[in-house]
Amino acid sequence: MGNFNPISQRGQNFTIEKIDSGKLVSKLSAASVTYDTTKRKWTAFNYVIRNIKRNGDILIKGKQIDTTLNKIQPDDFSRDPSFVGTMTSRELDNYIKLLKLQGSDELKLFLIEKYRRFANPFAVFILTLIGVSLSSRKIRGGIGMNIGIGLGLSFSYILFYNSLHSSALRAILARCWQCGSQISFIL
Repeated sequence: MGNFNPISQRGQNFTIEKIDSGKLVSKLSAASVTYDTTKRKWTAFNYVIRNIKRNGDILIKGKQIDTTLNKIQPDDFSRDPSFVGTMTSRELDNYIKLLKLQGSDELKLFLIEKYRRFANPFAVFILTLIGVSLSSRKIRGGIGMNIGIGLGLSFSYILFYNSLHSSALRAILARCWQCGSQISFIL
């Protein structure tokens, strides 16, 4: 779907494909679709259905058709990516599976969140070990230098973490960002 308005329950440039055994069997394209909340059905406007057969394609055109796309709900198109922070890990895994089935472009965003949740405890552990090792050193001039070094390391970690997180969201380092933040901190 090109775009979707959750208030009017209307979408533009809608396409859905039916695939059987890895082969495209049918394709429904519509200029616009509307979701009827009372009937719980989608209505496609100015549609073209392309049925692919061995001896050729069959095109069916029309102005309006009711569809029975029961598995696709309006919430699937209008979710705010910021809600991912409120999901439990199990809900996040289930939602990632759903996005994989749908072939969504937002899949990377949710995978990054999953990897971040996995990597953060290790990062906290590493930062704690560094902090303990810095604070356990007794030097003659006081602890001011140790506190300064600790703050500098913490600041650089946060800087690298946020910059790598932003890069991963832009899909520059999407596959390796979760370990990159720890590696950059250690270097």
